Amino acid sequence: MKPAIEQIDPILCEDGQTIHLWGYDAADAVYFQSITWPVQIDAAAFEAGLSEWRAMHDPSKWRPSCP
Repeated sequence: MKPAIEQIDPILCEDGQTIHLWGYDAADAVYFQSITWPVQIDAAAFEAGLSEWRAMHDPSKWRPSCP
């Protein structure tokens, strides 16, 4: 069963190419997935496009952050 994610927080990792997506459901359970981009992402551009990064999540790939 896919979690019903209500909030997504995208984080640009230090390598500038990996984006961690932290998802939260109504019970505050935490889920995780990551996206690797083929090129470096400028931090300012990343911040300006947060809604687009949130939309890139794959609903089938959420996994619990802690077992």
